[in-house]
Amino acid sequence: MLAFIYPAVTTLSLLVFLWSWNNYLLPLIVINKPEMYTIPPGITTLGSAYRTDLAAQILGLSIGTLPVLVQFAIGSKSFFRGLRLDR
Repeated sequence: MLAFIYPAVTTLSLLVFLWSWNNYLLPLIVINKPEMYTIPPGITTLGSAYRTDLAAQILGLSIGTLPVLVQFAIGSKSFFRGLRLDR
């Protein structure tokens, strides 16, 4: 019984992590200090009103992607086990 639940729990935890990791609007509204922003609002503030620092934004996006890739690498075996139809 537990073998059927484990892939579902892993998938759900990955989706909940991604939902909270990619949250943009709530931290933008709630947090007043730009130095306390989370990753998505922080990346958008790397530019100014007159110029956008694209290299810094690409670096921020690359660094912000790493935790998602690590979590998927850890849970990928269970994730793909849940996709199999020939249990």
